[in-house]
Amino acid sequence: MKSNHKGALLVALGSLMWATDALIRVPALGSVSSTFLVWVEHAIGIVALLPFLFFYKRQQIFGALARGQWFWSLVVGLGGSAAALYCFTQAFLTLHPTVNILLQKLQPILVVLMASVVLREKPQKSFYFWAVLAIFCGTGLSLSENASQNQPTNQSPTDWLRGIGYSLAATALWAASTVAGKKLLATTTATLATFWRFLWAFLGLSLGLIISEQPFPVDAFQNSTNVLGFVYLGIIPGIFAMIVYYAGMKQTSATTTTFVELIFPIGSMVLNAMFLDARLTPLQIAWALGLIAAVLMISLDETKASQKTLAELHTASAASDSQIRTHEAS
Repeated sequence: MKSNHKGALLVALGSLMWATDALIRVPALGSVSSTFLVWVEHAIGIVALLPFLFFYKRQQIFGALARGQWFWSLVVGLGGSAAALYCFTQAFLTLHPTVNILLQKLQPILVVLMASVVLREKPQKSFYFWAVLAIFCGTGLSLSENASQNQPTNQSPTDWLRGIGYSLAATALWAASTVAGKKLLATTTATLATFWRFLWAFLGLSLGLIISEQPFPVDAFQNSTNVLGFVYLGIIPGIFAMIVYYAGMKQTSATTTTFVELIFPIGSMVLNAMFLDARLTPLQIAWALGLIAAVLMISLDETKASQKTLAELHTASAASDSQIRTHEAS
């Protein structure tokens, strides 16, 4: 696999586009439920992608997925987009936001474990030091962003355990989705992988809305500001961010990808400071700098390892060619 800084930069760019999500999502949730909002985002994403796919990729939509790839597309769509987001939202109802965010930091660890089994990825020894630093700084940054939120009231031990279960389920599903996305990209493009992710998630969310019998919020679509917000969420932090993210993942390992994603809270922190008058503390800046340094070192280590592998393959190929020429001469 060819790996370079471009892949890591694209993953980081996609993560930063996801960070713009909160500026629109929080106001939008005042008019619709979280499940319906996610459904609308996926519907808009599919509608936006269909013209491009019809004119340029229609012969590849189904042909790109070998028999085994259907499974990975389902894991990415139903697991990573639909079920994981549902579990994450449910966790907020009974679990303190800081605890929920903290549990999400287990995701990179799960990705490393899953990638070692499914993808046979073996990180360099230096990776583990920078990985621990990235998780430490990412956790500190996330907790500093969410420390002011209140814990749900009237919380029983059963509710707390249910919230923990939902949060861990979301973490595991997102980790599995990262590994499945890497498998999916082995035979398809970033655009097609995004399409299948959105399509399966849309179908799953549609079924969920039908079962829950939620009424269609017609009033929300009579407000032009709401409609523009829905379109933005579906296009920028939706399909566009996902395509960029997958384009980056195609050029780097799942292990490196999951740690580069930790750039997300930095984008959130900067946007909050710019648009919500949230002042940056020296501690937050320190967390951010530590996280950036760790992510850069992880990317550098993978690039060096990839270059070393390519050099070894080139040397082995040259030696093989030399042996063949010697044999033919004799």
